[in-house]
Amino acid sequence: MKILTVLMVLAPLVLAQGILLMDDFNDGYADCWFEMETGATYEVNGDFRYELSCSGPDSVIAFSHRGDLGETMSEENYSVLVETIGHSPTSNIGISVRHIHATSTSYVFYMDYHYGTYYIYRFDSFYSGVLIGSTLSFPGGFDYLTPYWVRFECVADNLRAKVWEGGSGDEPADWMIVRVD
Repeated sequence: MKILTVLMVLAPLVLAQGILLMDDFNDGYADCWFEMETGATYEVNGDFRYELSCSGPDSVIAFSHRGDLGETMSEENYSVLVETIGHSPTSNIGISVRHIHATSTSYVFYMDYHYGTYYIYRFDSFYSGVLIGSTLSFPGGFDYLTPYWVRFECVADNLRAKVWEGGSGDEPADWMIVRVD
């Protein structure tokens, strides 16, 4: 069984224009999210989780998407700020930007818990994607049950992300990964 714990706090921001949508999940519901799998979500101690079973060799992708216009964002340039917690045996947690449901295209920032790495991936369809740049190592790797804040931003053809521990106010000034596509 693969388990993916997703977002405790979500706040996509339009650069210099304010918050487009936010959900802190305090009410136990993912108000700003469309669930891709029926019955795949549940709540434990205030954490909103996805859980899907997989008996095949392929990985299970459990994700949801939502924007301020239903399945899309009203602005192309925005920043996503989330707090995530991984639970074993999850191998990856990813944050998507510019997701288009009809074509299954998007950019995703992944945190790989098994290898302690992170990278940006471009999906050209549901089954086709490209690694944008190289995979980088997170100092000390990623620990299960440790909350990490993630900011993933898209501005024109620039994609950048950073990961940190602590609170949302402890955000580092420097980006950990910057890619152009």
